[in-house]
Amino acid sequence: MQPETAQWLGSLECLLENKLWISFPWHEEGGTLQPYVWDAEVHNTLTVLHLLQVEGWMQATDLEVALQDWQWPEQQGSAAPGMFVFDPQFCLQDDPENILLDGETQSERSQIYQTLQTLLKTELQDVQAFKLSCCPDYSLSIVMGKTAGNLWLGLAAIVPQETPFKMFEQDGIRRLDFHFVDGEGELKYSVLPDLAIATPKQEAGAIDPTLAQIQALLSQLEPIRIYGWYDGGYRHTHNYGIICASGKEYEQVFELTLKTAGLFQLHQFQGFDFETAPNNKNDEDRQMFQQLNRFLNRTLSNIKLYRFCFWDYEHIYVLGQSRENDRVGIVVRSQFFYNP
Repeated sequence: MQPETAQWLGSLECLLENKLWISFPWHEEGGTLQPYVWDAEVHNTLTVLHLLQVEGWMQATDLEVALQDWQWPEQQGSAAPGMFVFDPQFCLQDDPENILLDGETQSERSQIYQTLQTLLKTELQDVQAFKLSCCPDYSLSIVMGKTAGNLWLGLAAIVPQETPFKMFEQDGIRRLDFHFVDGEGELKYSVLPDLAIATPKQEAGAIDPTLAQIQALLSQLEPIRIYGWYDGGYRHTHNYGIICASGKEYEQVFELTLKTAGLFQLHQFQGFDFETAPNNKNDEDRQMFQQLNRFLNRTLSNIKLYRFCFWDYEHIYVLGQSRENDRVGIVVRSQFFYNP
């Protein structure tokens, strides 16, 4: 770690010594802002792939297991196995939204998945499958592989998101609501230029044949609705389906796949904004937010907001560039609180 990076990390630790707490909508237990450092000498350059590996959220698996994981929500009608831990009966017997698939439809879709699995095994090179998870209750399976035309493909399921992120935009700045002990606040950020990796331009009629076959199969797997946290007045349902991203570079396609699936977002951080509650006599938190804003904006450059959503878990990093490839900032880890 560079000496200046260590110095700035120490300053952040002092600023956050009193545990600045925030809570996103329906995260009743909330989370605290914790100092975070990315030491490039230890972890190499910060990328989405490297961050997942360092956090221990990425595990290799088999292609067959990944395909089974994709089918589980369709067959069970729910977002994640963890739902049955808290509510074993759940609401699936009554199917209040009338969205569960009948046996015939499940069978038809299962055959399409089997065809897709065979296609991935026979037509792709360097096939890799991973489970991404930060908790026992939910995981996302992703499949990576390369076509004979050296086009990398990434496939994953759409991530159900329980946190109701209410985002407001004004003058190009978006705002994400949160609460703290004595008031309400907004995490401000702006959308980065579209970094989506388009499929490389090819001659008319020369679209990669393997990609075309996969897209044709996925078009037969029309998106469906599944249940999220439904009882207790939440009434959450989610769109569910399989997405495919493509490009020439492995790590770029990996990142694009996670963005398209909804597991990862990347934005330009603008700052914390806040309002203290009426009649609040203690403005300690407000002063801490002001000090944190000043430190981040005066000390660090190119501050980015990284959001990872694992169904009902949120991990939000606000990281700016220090020396060389080091990154310094804060992280908030919080879980949606199901209260039936």
